[in-house]
Amino acid sequence: MAAGTHEDAARPFEGVSGGVAGEVAGEAGGEVGGGLRADLSRLAQGGRSATLAYKEICDMSDTIIEPGSTQATDRDDKLFAALNYGLFLIGNIIGITSILAVIIAYARRERAPHWLQSHYTFQIKSFWAALIGILVCTFMIMTIILSPFGAIGLGLIWLWMLVRSVVGLIRLLDGRGHPDADAMWV
Repeated sequence: MAAGTHEDAARPFEGVSGGVAGEVAGEAGGEVGGGLRADLSRLAQGGRSATLAYKEICDMSDTIIEPGSTQATDRDDKLFAALNYGLFLIGNIIGITSILAVIIAYARRERAPHWLQSHYTFQIKSFWAALIGILVCTFMIMTIILSPFGAIGLGLIWLWMLVRSVVGLIRLLDGRGHPDADAMWV
């Protein structure tokens, strides 16, 4: 068999019990071998490559360069994600830059490589969670009794966004995707 075929791409799935491989193994009566290879071939014929299916279950801490992308486009996407983290850091002082960062994240997320999509999702979730927290804390400050708690809440949101932006930027500069972009903690 020639190198680079879909069956060769299925080899990383052998022995895997979760994700796509686990679902295929369940359908194939517990065996991961041939059923998975057939499923990967079906995915490739349907427009998805075996590499994309593999990336669904691989660890996001690994650096992933997608086959269809080039180093130049990855560098550009990485630059936009880094710009967004910088805008979020500035947004802790001047809030309007965070709005610009989330607009860029929405615009670039679909076209970005998979590992950078996790960064854009992380940025979008951070923005909306912080905005909701700021609105709640502002309402608390407007009520005289809860104003100390609202002020403390605003300080905690500021610190939370600062930490999330710095940690996300470090992961981006290391070339790693975000391991859990939907998490509300770091």
